[in-house]
This record gives sequence, C-alpha cells and structure tokens, in this order.
Amino acid sequence: MPVPRLAYEPANKALVRLQSSLFVPAIENALLPLFFHQPKFTTYEGKLDPYMHLSHFRQVMAIYRRDKALMCILFPSSLGDLGLTWFERLPKGSIASWAQLVVAFVTRFKKNTETLVEINQPLSIDMGEKETQKSYNNWHWETFNQIGDFPTNLAITQYKRGLLAGNKLRDSMTMMPPFRMEALMERVHQHIRVDEDGACAKAKSSIIAMSDKKSAAKVNTIGQEE
Repeated sequence: MPVPRLAYEPANKALVRLQSSLFVPAIENALLPLFFHQPKFTTYEGKLDPYMHLSHFRQVMAIYRRDKALMCILFPSSLGDLGLTWFERLPKGSIASWAQLVVAFVTRFKKNTETLVEINQPLSIDMGEKETQKSYNNWHWETFNQIGDFPTNLAITQYKRGLLAGNKLRDSMTMMPPFRMEALMERVHQHIRVDEDGACAKAKSSIIAMSDKKSAAKVNTIGQEE
C-alpha cells in the first residue's frame, strides 16, 4: 500500500524552496542586536533604479550598517512582489555576504537605471522669477504624474527645491516640513488661494487708481477749457 502523505509534508517544489534558506549558515543563524526593532522600509516594486533603493535602505539601516548579516536578513523585507519573486528564486545557500546580495540585486534590476532619465526630469523643474505658484504647481505635478512609482519623500524635497529663495511656501516647508503628499498639496492650495486673493486685490486697486486718474484728468481738462 502507498504510504499516505502527511498533512505537513511539502506538496510541491515551490513550498520546499520557501522553507529553505538562501543565505549561508553564518548569515542565517546570526543573532539580532540587543533591543533591535525593525525599521520601516520603502518597498521596492521592481520599477525604479535599484541603486536608489539600496541608498534608501542603507540610510534607514545606518545604525546597523556594519552588521552585514543583519543587512542581508532584513533586505528582503524591503522588496515588493516582483523583488521577492526574484529573491526566492535564488539558489539555496547562494548568498554569503552583503556585497554579494547587492551585486545580485543590481544585476537583476539594472535595466531600471533607464528610468533615471524620467526621474531627472522633475528634478530639473525650477520656478521662474515671474511665475505664479499655481503655474509652477501645475507644471510640477503634470511631470510627476507621468512617472510611475516616484518616492514621496523625494517628490516633496524636489518640490521645495524648485521654489525660489524667499518664497513663502518654501519658508513654510522649511519651518514645518510636510511628510505626506496630501499635507503638501493642502498647503500648496492654501498658498495659491492667498496669492490669487492678493492678485485680485492688487488688480482692483489698479482699476480704482486708473479711474481716479481719469477723473482727475477730466476735471483738469474742464478747468483748462473754462
């Protein structure tokens, strides 16, 4: 009689692969630092430049950057579905160092460095000296929306960088930096409304001034005729 399969026995090769480690024992069995709490990473979805993701990962892990085993163990936590699919397909026990993992990751996603051309486009947008806040805002977000997964922190930083020195919105972002895109947009719209109100008031004042000049000129003409 065939031996019945146990309920906990792996049903296929994919499950067996998931239960195996892609790291060598020295990394897999490394101990976590005392009082360690895993930080929050920006998820790599496989569309942006891999160097940018590695840079962000190293910044978040700055305190533990010398612990290469920990860097290896936590790196998969920063990967999205496409990145995890690549990672899980690596040969068992094939990763022996952080440097080796970095090379494997960049080699797989290096074609995405082409998106740097697209990313550099909004990085080159600056506000003109006579440009309105509304015009700059529309131009910036029109370009931003053409790019797929643009990091929020980079988008906010670039929006501020493109503003002129002395701009009230730039000063506001320096004093109280927004950390969410929604917060930035709300503050931008507030400044646009203030600018538009100021422009309307200035235009109204100009019209009144011109009317007064015309009245004064008319009075002078009549006086001269008399």
